[in-house]
Amino acid sequence: KVRRSFPISKKLLGELFSDKYIFKENLGQGNYGTVTVVTEKSSGELLVIKKMPFKGMLDITYMMAQGEINILKNLKNKNCDKYTVCYVNDIIHEDNMYVVLKYNENFKTLSRVYSELSDDIKFKVVDNLIKGLHYLQKNNIAHNDIKADNILVNVTTGDIKYIDFGVSCLNSCFMIWAGTPGYMSPEMITLQQKGVQAPMNTK
Repeated sequence: KVRRSFPISKKLLGELFSDKYIFKENLGQGNYGTVTVVTEKSSGELLVIKKMPFKGMLDITYMMAQGEINILKNLKNKNCDKYTVCYVNDIIHEDNMYVVLKYNENFKTLSRVYSELSDDIKFKVVDNLIKGLHYLQKNNIAHNDIKADNILVNVTTGDIKYIDFGVSCLNSCFMIWAGTPGYMSPEMITLQQKGVQAPMNTK
């Protein structure tokens, strides 16, 4: 059962981050938490804070959040602005994980906007998806859950960003089974070798 996660209040925002950020709006709530848009006082930059509740260090949400943080930290100084969201900061407070990321104002999930895309933009999206996948591979990352809900798209430019690295692998994959069943690779379903070094199953 997923714990209910309440949006971040202005008061809590100030207490957690020493008044570094100004509350702007709550974007919404997903399966694993809430997302809030804030403005950084020193730079005026828009950021998002993902709040994810967990029940202990062995809770699946905690482990997924830590895995995502490790990968985003690894990408922070490697052109993360191009194909992935960019990590800024994280903090744990009272069984909640707060992850601060750069806000991508003109991006929406591919699942929401696909029908709005022109053919020219679709070609650009596909091209950028391939380049983004190569970028992840080059940095020894296997995403493990690529689907339209985990891809952000700029409907004007066709730029993309891969998101949600909670079940991803960095260097080596030790998970037996991870991802969304309808989108899993054959080697994940059949429990064969996984990760960036695994041979591609083209059957």
